[in-house]
Amino acid sequence: MTYPDDYQVNIEEWPVNEKGFHVVPDEIMERFYKQLPTGTINESGTYRAFNGGKLYQIGSTPEKDGDICSKGGKVWQATLHQRRTMAEDLRDLLARPASDTVRTAAGIEQGSNQAAILAAALREAGKGNVRAMEYIRDTIGEAPVKQAEITAQVTEGDKELLRKVQQRLGIE
Repeated sequence: MTYPDDYQVNIEEWPVNEKGFHVVPDEIMERFYKQLPTGTINESGTYRAFNGGKLYQIGSTPEKDGDICSKGGKVWQATLHQRRTMAEDLRDLLARPASDTVRTAAGIEQGSNQAAILAAALREAGKGNVRAMEYIRDTIGEAPVKQAEITAQVTEGDKELLRKVQQRLGIE
């Protein structure tokens, strides 16, 4: 049967399968899937309408459907493993040899992007830039130690709890 372009699908006129989903002819699925409710499948069992306007390819059996989902999940996991953090990318970029322009601006003859950045910071610190001085100090590990004082009242209940935890951990 040929359906006109302005055909309005009445889902109630199509049969329901054992899982409770309506089954429509392939032609209806192909042309009017945007009108179909989620879960409607075509007669050949290859597509399912999904979220009003999407087609989801399915297997001919629940096992094949599960296999398709499993393969998709594995591909997604592989994609996630290939993603890198910004920190990883930045470390790689810093390790690369600096371009002629960057080396000239930093005043070095050779070296990595990291060396060029450090040279530029050193030059700025030499001009009296306090922020550059702090950056260099912090980078070499001589940042001032920030200390905080914590005061608390310890009750007998707290002491008893600590004794129990120590006893459970085998610490006396």
